[in-house]
Amino acid sequence: AANARKCPYCQHEFSEAELAERKNTKYGAIGCAIILILGLVASIAMCSGDDTDPITAATEPASAEISEAVSAFEADLANAMGSCDVRAARLGEGVTDGSIDEYEGYQLATETYNVCMNVQQELRSQAIPGNFEGDVERAAEQARSECASAMTAKAMMAETIGEIMDGDTSPSKMTELSEDGDYVQHSMSQCSTAMIQIS
Repeated sequence: AANARKCPYCQHEFSEAELAERKNTKYGAIGCAIILILGLVASIAMCSGDDTDPITAATEPASAEISEAVSAFEADLANAMGSCDVRAARLGEGVTDGSIDEYEGYQLATETYNVCMNVQQELRSQAIPGNFEGDVERAAEQARSECASAMTAKAMMAETIGEIMDGDTSPSKMTELSEDGDYVQHSMSQCSTAMIQIS
């Protein structure tokens, strides 16, 4: 119910002000789920090799060059994901704070879906630097794959929110939203972990 004290999906306890806002919002019941899940902004750990490490310096003479290449590769991945992340965050915040209505929400959800799907295609086609070999090359390939999957997860969730904005607020659709959220959280964790593993 719109005046429930706790969100049934994320268990967030609403203040009186939040309850009042939700009463004025057609889709207020999904607000907490969206802001906690779709509104995630990618937090990609940027980890590069430390060429002052005596073990690394002794066993890998080219570590400084590789470290620079790794940092550049990570930055390219993060920059590519940025356009999806920004739209996903804007959608989550707009729906939650009521700054966009269901029509604007639907349009933004559609835009977010399209952008995130394009980003995942871009990531999958991103070239692995030629000087990456062995474990570094495999880790880079894994990071590219995991982060592309994370963008697909955000696209799927945006699509579900678009369907909700279009009027489908059935229990099954809310369950789908929750499942999409779990997938987003898992895939972003996998992406972040894979990025760390490159270096």
